[in-house]
Parts: sequence; structure tokens; C-alpha cells
Amino acid sequence: MNSQTTFAQALLNPDLPCPGGLTSWNGSDPAQRFAVYRNNVMVSLIDALADSYPGLQELVGEGCRHQRQYVAAGISCVGRGH
Repeated sequence: MNSQTTFAQALLNPDLPCPGGLTSWNGSDPAQRFAVYRNNVMVSLIDALADSYPGLQELVGEGCRHQRQYVAAGISCVGRGH
């Protein structure tokens, strides 16, 4: 498996670890930076899906959209009002 495939799979699967070999220019933890990037990608995909299929958004509701964003980020939405 090439590094692009590994990166893409890790980006879309929160159960996979940060790909090896990532570095940061300022010495910060690459895994934390990758987690933020992963969350941004997931939220963008969820928003694109909701915008492309407004009927689906209407069926599942706005609360489900927010819940999916929390799940994508690996954050519990219990007690957050969503």
C-alpha cells in the first residue's frame, strides 16, 4: 500500500492511527494536527452531503447532522444538547 492510500484511509477512518512519517514545521504533535484535519474533512463531507440532498437532511434532521460531526471528531455528544 502506498503512502497516499494509507493517508486517505486514515483520514476517513477515525479508528486508524495517524499515518507514520508526518512531521510539523513547529514541532507540534503530528497526530493532534492530523486529528484536526480529519475532523475538518469529515465535517466538510457531512455538509456537502446535507447540501446535495436536502430531502435527506429533512428526514434525519439538523440534530443528526451535528451528531455526525461529533462522531467524526470522536467526541461524545451526550449532554451537549444535540
